[in-house]
Parts: sequence; C-alpha cells; structure tokens
Amino acid sequence: MKFLKISFLCILGNLSGCMVGPDYHPPIPDAPNEWKNAEAQNEGYPDVEKWWDVFFDDKLDELESIAITNNRDLFAAFERVQEARAYTGIVGADLYPHFSLDPVYNNQGVLIKLFGMTPPAFIRAHEMLYQLPINLSYQLDLWGRLQDQYYSAKYQWQSQIEDYNLVLLSLTTDLASFYFQLRTADSQIDLLTNTIKTREKAFTINQARYDAKIVNYSDVSRAGLEVDNARTQYQEIQRQRANLENRIAVLIGVNPSEFSIEHLPLKDAPPSIPAGIPSTVLLQRPDIASLERQMAAAHALVKAAYASFFPSFEITGGAGYLSPVLSLFLKNKSRWWMYGASMDQTLFDGFRKTNNLYLQWSTFKEIGYEYQQQVFLALEEVENSLSDIQRFALEFISSEGSVKWARKTTQIARDRYFQGVTFYLDVMDSERDQLNAEIISNNLLGQQYLATIHLIRAIGGTWSHCED
Repeated sequence: MKFLKISFLCILGNLSGCMVGPDYHPPIPDAPNEWKNAEAQNEGYPDVEKWWDVFFDDKLDELESIAITNNRDLFAAFERVQEARAYTGIVGADLYPHFSLDPVYNNQGVLIKLFGMTPPAFIRAHEMLYQLPINLSYQLDLWGRLQDQYYSAKYQWQSQIEDYNLVLLSLTTDLASFYFQLRTADSQIDLLTNTIKTREKAFTINQARYDAKIVNYSDVSRAGLEVDNARTQYQEIQRQRANLENRIAVLIGVNPSEFSIEHLPLKDAPPSIPAGIPSTVLLQRPDIASLERQMAAAHALVKAAYASFFPSFEITGGAGYLSPVLSLFLKNKSRWWMYGASMDQTLFDGFRKTNNLYLQWSTFKEIGYEYQQQVFLALEEVENSLSDIQRFALEFISSEGSVKWARKTTQIARDRYFQGVTFYLDVMDSERDQLNAEIISNNLLGQQYLATIHLIRAIGGTWSHCED
C-alpha cells in the first residue's frame, strides 16, 4: 500500500512540465535593405557612449545628465518597472510549495445535555487543546499553466523595462529639441538686435534729413515704423525663448523660476548621422521591443488558457503536535501527520474557459497587429527624418544665397536713397526682405538640428549594434 502511494506521487511529479499549447515565435518584420531617402551610404558610425555626444555640446551634455538624474517622469517609469518585477515574483510564488505554521490554543467549557434521563440532566465539560502544525500545500503544474502565467508576468516586466527606455529616449530627445530651438531663438535675437540698431540709425538719419528739409516726414514715420516692427519681433522671440527655457527646466526637474540658460546662438551645422544605418536597428527601438515582449506575454496566457482545460492536482500535508494535555504537548505521543492529494476537473462552466481561450488569442493577435503597425510607423519616421535632413540642408544652402542677394539689394537701395534717386519705401522693402531671408536661413539651420534629433529618436537612440 505504501509503495502504491509513493508510486502515485512519483507519477504526478513526472507529469509536471508537460506543456500544452502552441510555441511562441518572435515576429520577423520585413525591413528594407536600404533607405529610400538615403542618397549615400556613409561608412562608419559615430563612436559615442551617449547619442547626444555626437553634437559635442558641453551644455547639452550637462542638461541631459541633470535630466536623467532628476526627471520625475523617469522616476515614475522606474517604479513601474519595480512594480512589474514585484508582480512577477508574486505570480512566480505559485510554482513553489507553500508551508505555513498554524499554532492553536483552545480552552473551551460547554454545557452538555444527557439524553434518556428523567428528569433531564446536564453536565459541564471542559476541553483544552494544544496544537502546533506545519501545513503543506502544493499545486502540481502538470500542464504548464502556472509556469505560463509566470512567463507572462515576466515578459510584462521586460516590456516595462523597454517602456522605461522609451521614456528615457523621449526625455533626452525632447530636451535636445527644446535646447536647439532655444539656441535658434538666440541666433534670431542676435539678428533682430542688429536689425534694431540699423533701423534706429536709419531713423536718426531720416530725422536729421527731415530737419534739414531734405526729405518728407513720411520717410521719418516709415523709419520709425520699421524700428517698432523690429522691436515687436524681438519681444516675441524673447517670449518664445522664455517658454523654451521654462520647458527645459521642467524636463530637468528644476524650478523654472530658479533656472536660466546663457545666450548661446546657433552657428555651425549639425553632425551627420550615417544614412547607412541598417533598417534592422529599428527592432531595438524601445516601443517596438516593448510590443514584442507584450506579444510574448499574451502568447503565454494563450498557453495557460489551453492548460486550464486539463485537470489540476494538489498535494496537501501536515505534521506537528496535537494534545489536549499540556504535559504531553511536544512529546512523541502528541505527534500527528497527514498527507493527501486531490484533483479538480471542470465538467461544465458555461463555456467560461472556452471564451477565455478566444479572449487570449484575440489579445495576442491585437498586439501583433499593433506591433506590425508600429514597425511601419518607425520606417516612416526614419524616411521622413532622412528626407528632412537632406531637404533642409539644400534649403539652407539656397537660403544663404538669398541672404547674400538680399544684403546686396539693401545696400543698393540705401545708396540710391541717399543719392536721391529713389524713395525710402524701397529701402524699407529691401530691409524687410533681408530680415525675412536671414530669419528663414536661421530657422533652417535649427530645423537641421531638429531633423537630426528626430532621426536619432526614430532609430531608437542607438546604432551600437548596427555593425553586428
């Protein structure tokens, strides 16, 4: 009899690990061999530890370092990772046997009626109980249901790690974008400062020419109009810069009232990110990697749903001391033990488990379609960024030519005006055209930086595995 019991438990133990349900195969997206908007395949990749090091900007490096150590959104994302890790441990606890210590002391006095006696008789009974058991409960994971639930939680934990990386990537790229927008604003401030000085000088000259009765007062009023227009533009760009400065303060976790950035006009062109980065690097993007881990988690729940159709087995047991007399408690005579096994098989549950299987399959397919769509969006973002970098560079070259011609036109208009050949209105028009051309050129330089940052974000912020 004892041999049969041991054999039964051994059979149950050997059955554990019989996994059911289809295996998971990570998706392999159809990524292009080369980019449509890449005109040349550059050789080599910037060897940097952090992606923003490619800009060789000490101030940007300082701000990024502060943001990483001080941003609250990043802190919250880290805690979500810790939550997922703890939940994985909670789910994984079901894979192990559970032991509990349950000491009991009872002291009970009751009144008991004695039947069959006339008149009725009663006696008073007093009972005491001392108990010190250790209980065992262990559900055998015969079909892998508990293990698949654990894997699902583990994959969700890995997904949260990728979500943390996505928050980090968004933080660093947003910060860099706002930073270079601020530097673009500083360059425009310099343009407007010089323009205001030039127009104030023109206003003074026109006032003197009017006082000398050389020109009409309309030339003075037009010159004054242009001065105030330039001052208005100056104040507007100062407002935009202040907002950008405050936004940067929030990203790095600093009180905006106590934060400021020195004047840093943008001058040089941004670094070149190699167009030869293979499209497979997109699989490293945190958002795509997170969705892939979510797919794996959903698939594990599909397998757990399959396993739920099979019977479950549980082993229970206990051992300890039990005695109604304190003097015999914890002695050999008061020892007790028990063990047993039980099976649970659903016969009919109103198709609950069937519908749960359908639910898990649909969830898995839903995430799979989201994964595929996100890959398409990533490819689009890279192509758009490459196109923007190329076109903005060409536009910037053209705009520099426009600035050159505008300055020459303005100089000619001023010379003709002082020679009395033309009216001051021509000078005003040429100065407006020159300022507009300079602002456009300055903004295009800033757009090249933003497009470069967008490309870095589109490829996931790293190209460290591109040469593998």
